[in-house]
Amino acid sequence: MKKWESASSKLSDEDVDNNALNVGCPFYVGVAIVAVSWYCLFKLNQWLFHREIVSAFASWIFLPQILRLIAILLCGWRGAVGLFLGALLTGDYSTEESLIRSIILACMSSIGAYLAVYCFRWINQLPDSLNGLKGRHLWQLALLGATFNAIPTNIYLFLSNAVASWWESLLPMITGDWLGSAVMLYFLRFVQKMWDTHWVKKITQ
Repeated sequence: MKKWESASSKLSDEDVDNNALNVGCPFYVGVAIVAVSWYCLFKLNQWLFHREIVSAFASWIFLPQILRLIAILLCGWRGAVGLFLGALLTGDYSTEESLIRSIILACMSSIGAYLAVYCFRWINQLPDSLNGLKGRHLWQLALLGATFNAIPTNIYLFLSNAVASWWESLLPMITGDWLGSAVMLYFLRFVQKMWDTHWVKKITQ
């Protein structure tokens, strides 16, 4: 956790200005960007970590989790709608039962992420502008996101008879969301470092 906190602190040691991050684009454009990003990241996760997938509902590493949190942080309800549509794109529609389940899980995924971000802001007393948000807060947000996603999802899967017990996929799902966020965080840190080291120098020369 200390290493993760160190990496996330380096990623964003300065306060995040929401006005600077929230690009003034039309609602449907923001929704489409989030939805397509979710679809691509979901497929990338399936390709890279297919051996870590333990069921149709859980994986030991789940990269798209970080997108849930960032989309809500930066885009609010626009991000939530985009996550819902993105989850629909990656749903299972082989039967009528799976179709209904995919729609419900897509709803739970986006609403859970929204609630996680809301609680995170409340715990840390952060305003809507996100002034005061530090990189070291991201591990905290990732844990909340994993919890708000995994517990309700597994309870629903159990009640709908999709799994034998509500805790069957709980540990893989929480761990997968947590590790997926960590992997993406380190990747973003690496990209930022490469940008600062190579491209910024070329631009300023």
